[in-house]
Amino acid sequence: MNPLNRPLPDGIVPAEVVARTEKRWIILMAMMLLVMLAIIVVTGIVGAMHPPSNVEVIDPHHTSSAR
Repeated sequence: MNPLNRPLPDGIVPAEVVARTEKRWIILMAMMLLVMLAIIVVTGIVGAMHPPSNVEVIDPHHTSSAR
């Protein structure tokens, strides 16, 4: 019997399982990052399209200044 083919001791995870789990984790994190980035971009675009309506605009030509 080949000693490299013996079963692993308890608590030891095969390298293939670790690699598969890490790949899934990276994909999940990348998807979450893309979702958060999309939320930020959409919020910015919508905020630029519909600015707050209760803002008072000051015309600098009609203000009195101390000269």
